[in-house]
Amino acid sequence: MVADVAAAVSETAPRARWGQLTYSSFDRNDGTGGGWQVKDTTGGLDREEQELLRGRVQTQVDSGTDLPRFPTPAELEELPRRLVHAPADLRGTETALWHHVPAGHDASGRPGNVFAHVVLDRNPAAVDELRPIERWRSGDWLTPFGPESVLAATLTRTEPPRPGPLNRDTIASWLFAPRQWRMQTLAVLLDAVRAAFHGGPLVALGTEDIDEAAHWIAAVSFAMSAGTARGFFFSTLERPQTLAEAAERGLHLVCVPHLDLPALTRRQGIVVLDPAGVIDLGDLDGEPHRTPRGDEVVVGEWSVLIQEIFSDPRALADSVAELDRIAQSVGDSGLDPAWPAAMLVSHLPDAESRREASRVMAECAPPQLRSVPELYASAVAGLRREVDGRTDRAWRQVTKLGADRESNPPTVAGEVAINVYAELALADEPWLAGQGPAKLPSSRYFSPAPEAALVGVAQLLAPQISAFSPDLPPEVMLDEVRAGLHFVELALRLGLAHDRDLSDRLYGICQRTIMPALLHPELGAALVDSVDRTVSEVARHWLWTQLSGVALVGVPGERVAPAVLDTLGPGENDPDPLSATWAWLSTHPGPDDVMISPLLGEFAWHRVQQGEAGQDERFFAVWASLEAATRQGDPSLLSSATALLEPQWALERLIQLHLRWHRAAPPEWFVRALAEAPPGHPDTGFLAGELAERTGDSPVIPFAQLLLVLAGPDWLTTGPYGPTSPAGLTQALDASAEGLRLARRHGAEPARELLRRVNALVVLGLLAARARVAGVADPAQLEMAAGRAQASVAAFREAESGFTAEEAQVLVTWCDEFGVSSTALTELLLLADPRSSLRAPGDRVAGWLHAVTTGDADSPPITALVLSARLSRDASSRDRTTDEAMAALRSTPGSADDRAVRQTERFLNGWLRQAQTGRVRR
Repeated sequence: MVADVAAAVSETAPRARWGQLTYSSFDRNDGTGGGWQVKDTTGGLDREEQELLRGRVQTQVDSGTDLPRFPTPAELEELPRRLVHAPADLRGTETALWHHVPAGHDASGRPGNVFAHVVLDRNPAAVDELRPIERWRSGDWLTPFGPESVLAATLTRTEPPRPGPLNRDTIASWLFAPRQWRMQTLAVLLDAVRAAFHGGPLVALGTEDIDEAAHWIAAVSFAMSAGTARGFFFSTLERPQTLAEAAERGLHLVCVPHLDLPALTRRQGIVVLDPAGVIDLGDLDGEPHRTPRGDEVVVGEWSVLIQEIFSDPRALADSVAELDRIAQSVGDSGLDPAWPAAMLVSHLPDAESRREASRVMAECAPPQLRSVPELYASAVAGLRREVDGRTDRAWRQVTKLGADRESNPPTVAGEVAINVYAELALADEPWLAGQGPAKLPSSRYFSPAPEAALVGVAQLLAPQISAFSPDLPPEVMLDEVRAGLHFVELALRLGLAHDRDLSDRLYGICQRTIMPALLHPELGAALVDSVDRTVSEVARHWLWTQLSGVALVGVPGERVAPAVLDTLGPGENDPDPLSATWAWLSTHPGPDDVMISPLLGEFAWHRVQQGEAGQDERFFAVWASLEAATRQGDPSLLSSATALLEPQWALERLIQLHLRWHRAAPPEWFVRALAEAPPGHPDTGFLAGELAERTGDSPVIPFAQLLLVLAGPDWLTTGPYGPTSPAGLTQALDASAEGLRLARRHGAEPARELLRRVNALVVLGLLAARARVAGVADPAQLEMAAGRAQASVAAFREAESGFTAEEAQVLVTWCDEFGVSSTALTELLLLADPRSSLRAPGDRVAGWLHAVTTGDADSPPITALVLSARLSRDASSRDRTTDEAMAALRSTPGSADDRAVRQTERFLNGWLRQAQTGRVRR
């Protein structure tokens, strides 16, 4: 338990920055056996760290020269050393130094033993002014020779080896040694190494000896900051057969013996440099450097900057200190090798490479730069000098850094470039007027806190954008409007609209310049075509909002050019404005002041014209037509909207339309919904009630009035002056016929119950006409009205005739109330009943009435039902009904035939006796 707690504490405790390990072939003479093995460790190396560091040890040091078998102390000091600085590949950030030296024979007498001393740096980002190469030939590296010396070599320090002889002063003297011309080689080497830093090929440098290799590595290291140097990976000694592994380990620069250069003549994937060879130096933005092998190295800014600040040995030493100071001001982490040199040159009053410095400052600004205002200002000023006031150059810098692409994460370098571009573009009306989409930085650089300087520049240009004028030549006006559009897009992208004054100015440009052009019948399409129908998302939303507040004039569907709607309308990732507006409207029914943007209606019409005729599209297109017809006082604007009512809308949409527009919506638009809903439906009742109060000659109005009557449960008992009274039947039947005929023309399939109730009205009309009851002014006209109504009903396949059992009893009462005589009922019975000798198949009225059911399928016909009720009521009613029925024998057509009358009399007497019992069936 104690051990477990100790292990847990050890895992969570901060670990030392440095860990060390030694590795060689030796025998401890303790019975554990000899051979290659880890000898000592310090710094709490765990098993994973030991395995990785040991696995990267090379068990031979092959310098290409023979080693003495029994070296003297002086020769031991000159033995070749191999120092490798590379990523440790542990947790992603650690680095390590592998120091290898020949160790002579091992304990078994085998020659070629190697002693490796490895130093792990767990935190290379820590503040440290020492560059890894400065530990070259430190006296703290363990370099034993021979088995006894290897066995005795023990790690006694926890800190890494202290600096050796290489420092900024010794390197300055070496670089500027007389008649050496090493600065030219260094320039090519710097450009090649920087390319390797950014994913380019491994650089192989041929050297006469390993100390020369260390000097070149040190010269490169001192040209960058100390923090960047800790990410500069090198090897002082590699051979052709080990270069592939060096590249795989992520090394940037390796040194090979000069004698190996011929073997690398055809080696691909590396850049080979020979300090002793003649190198053709190139020019920045021109011809590249060319090595004797034919390799090309692109000339970069770093080499130009270093040649200026490393002008002599004293300047070199002073400049290295300045590079480190500048780097440390921003944390000295993740810096481009050239950036500190660029910042240093930018502060030199008479520097000749200020242009190169400006480019590096703009392209390689570190993320920490924003926290150092003076350095950030220097980077911006440097780029200003680089672009020399030209907006196109500033934009090229933005695109070069990828700061215009949404897929790229924002960088400080991109921010600097955008800052300089924006201050130029916002003041450059000809640039803004250019054809094609607006030249905009990525929206990932958007700032809700606008730069005051940029706001000021934008405020100066805003008044210069001309107002729209149809009197100007179209091409001139298009340039002005395009400049205004691109100006708005750039200002919105930069977040400048958060400034209230500038926001007002942008709104003014929109209202006086952009909106009139977008709504112009020709220039609107020409404008969006001239920008390739591409407007930035935030500007598109902003302009759509502005357009939504404009009162459009003209024919709906023709008021805004389709190209404008396609360009500014909702994109693939935007919510559908039609469905969203309907969702809101459906929860806010009725207010007369509900306003929907005419632009939304225009968008709906645009979709309809493109073949997208869903309910939302058709609803808001019709809404737009109603709005235009009402506001412009032109009902003809509704003509094209009528066709959009098919396929049938949901009833709630029709009600919503009526609630907003009332009498502006033609009654015919609602007839299908009225007919298809069953009587008594609350929404249909509401709609019918609204339409019933209208005036005019539309047949829908009396039809709606009738539907209100038919909707009630007591629709058959409406009093002496209602639609079901003899006096009102003609009008009711005409309303039914016209309403159903119109509904059929609109594609309706009326409710079966409605058709049944209309057929019931037909029954009442035919009975009243045949019985010539009081209140019927023209029986023939009533019968024709009933025929028209029945024909309208019969046009629908769901039509049926009949009464419920309850309604049949009401029918009996109705016949009594309005005086439908038993004589007339008997005549109709005798003319239709198959058992009657007076049956007249040509009497369609009698036959149709005989077929109407009055309950179940076996229920008696209407005439029989009423007569039977009267015969079974009481003696007085029975006698009166019998007399009237017998009298009907002589009034029924065909009664001139005595034989037929006698036969019918027998049938009628029998029927009357049976009817008195109340058990008459069909």
